[in-house]
Amino acid sequence: MLDRELSRLYALALVAIARADGEIGSDEGVRLQERIAARCEGTLVLEDLLLDSVQPDDLAAAIQAGPFRGSGMPADQLGEMLLNDGLAVVLAKGHATNGEAHAILRFIRVLGCADEVVGALCGKLARWLPDGQP
Repeated sequence: MLDRELSRLYALALVAIARADGEIGSDEGVRLQERIAARCEGTLVLEDLLLDSVQPDDLAAAIQAGPFRGSGMPADQLGEMLLNDGLAVVLAKGHATNGEAHAILRFIRVLGCADEVVGALCGKLARWLPDGQP
């Protein structure tokens, strides 16, 4: 489970991925709440998270230079967790949009995920990416 400060940023990243297509459907909303509850410390209210946002570079900067340096979780590991949770959320509706696929890619790249992780993601999302390319 992530500590309180990192939990909020992580939840905001999941929200950003889920709403990359302009909306969060009911199935995505349920899965989003489940993933946030499973990973995050404390109670984070989805309605409150929708009023805020985080950009990939901001999350990476906070992990590398902020109070989370002692969190015990390397940035690339957080990226892989975000990849798995992000996919679970967006695929709750049965498909991912191009915008959602690119949002996941932006977050995991700035968090330093290995090329193999990015490549595996591209394989999973190929039908939603033009020419299968990130």
